[in-house]
Amino acid sequence: AATIQDLSSNAAAEHAQFVARYVNGSFSAKSGNRTVAIVATTEDGKLNRAMTTALASRFQNDALILSSFFKSEFVSDGLFNDAFTGSSELFRKLDLTNSVDMLLLARQDVQYSQSAALENVITATMRLDVVAVSVSGQSNSKTWTFTAYGPGFTKEVARSAAEERIIKQIATDTKMSLN
Repeated sequence: AATIQDLSSNAAAEHAQFVARYVNGSFSAKSGNRTVAIVATTEDGKLNRAMTTALASRFQNDALILSSFFKSEFVSDGLFNDAFTGSSELFRKLDLTNSVDMLLLARQDVQYSQSAALENVITATMRLDVVAVSVSGQSNSKTWTFTAYGPGFTKEVARSAAEERIIKQIATDTKMSLN
């Protein structure tokens, strides 16, 4: 028969395994600075390194920025969507309050249109929704939305042009603040 101690060490091992699946273990304790983990996703639910980097450089003077805190499974297993909606249950399950103060999450969406009047130029309309969520639940979340259009003769070129424009908007933005 399993003892209570066996069960609790089993539960602790399962919990550690769960956290290790989603969080890179190299970040353990918070420093004196505010610590912010950043994750940005593409419209097809994958990590978006370019947007993550743009947001990280935008906020690098405001906090200690962790742009590789989460593993790709955090996005592919659907936890990103729970975090985006501010799931305090998820924050507790991942022990986030022990390592970060805030999550900065960005979700990208792209729509394509084509115009025969413009020699079949494809336009990518990209929207980036950004939310800053306190993992302790102490403060309200903040949201920002960026939109850009990108022209091109292929979807890839149009998408890339729209993404570059959003990255420029993030770099020059004066309204986003973590405070």
